[in-house]
Amino acid sequence: MPLVFNPNYNKLAVFRQEHQGVNVPGDGFFADKSRKDLQDIIDNTRNSLKNKRILEPHGNANGATVAQAAALLKAADSRENGRITVVWGIHQDTVNQARGGGLKNYQHFTVLAADGVTNWHLYVDSQMKTITYLTPARGTEVRVANV
Repeated sequence: MPLVFNPNYNKLAVFRQEHQGVNVPGDGFFADKSRKDLQDIIDNTRNSLKNKRILEPHGNANGATVAQAAALLKAADSRENGRITVVWGIHQDTVNQARGGGLKNYQHFTVLAADGVTNWHLYVDSQMKTITYLTPARGTEVRVANV
């Protein structure tokens, strides 16, 4: 399994300590998803990119950002030899545009790229089966778009 898990990836007290400016609700903040579930989300996303979806830049993203997102997903795929660290489990609703239009609430998990520096936020669909968009920084977004 290419995903490596920070020992505190789903610890609420540690999250609160590291995000003091963020309003963090009580119990139930982290979604009840196993390590295998998170790996499946990556693998499902990579499978969908093979024939019916594409990575598309939005905001400040460009071709280089799309290439970085593709490399991140490949390194995190269970069929590859990469090593990507899950920093935080699935948490925190965020409103963004849905694939079919309109606005939806999304939750995300945070991973540390292989460079050991860049945290990527991977936003998942409402069923928590696939990634809908990835962002390495505010205003920089790579969407997993329908072809």
